[in-house]
Amino acid sequence: MGSSPMFKVFEADLPVQMGQTIELRDYQQEAIDNLKKMCEDGKTIALLYHATGVGKTITAATDAKAVGGRTLFLVNALKLASQAKDTFVKVWPEATLGEYTGSQKDISQTVIFCHGAEHLQGFGKILPDRF
Repeated sequence: MGSSPMFKVFEADLPVQMGQTIELRDYQQEAIDNLKKMCEDGKTIALLYHATGVGKTITAATDAKAVGGRTLFLVNALKLASQAKDTFVKVWPEATLGEYTGSQKDISQTVIFCHGAEHLQGFGKILPDRF
């Protein structure tokens, strides 16, 4: 709580902090730096690939938050969409989340999770300039 005696008096009365800090690994930060460079060069689409379980979603969510625009997040399994949503909430809690699936076509949110390429048929006609 610092060196002020006044703060130390109240330290026991303060609530325990529930937030968390997500620190990127070196290779994740390198990917973020590369994504930023791509964006500066006018490129707007990127494919991030790493081994399973090494933090691709955290990297993508961090980049999406830094860019601050709308994000279309594609997954090949519903379970991955659910996990990705959880990660986006941790990294970018201010973002609103939606789904674009066979039964749900929520296109008004900041981040849209799309499961399966078959659901993308006609997507470009609906939202050609929204992402």
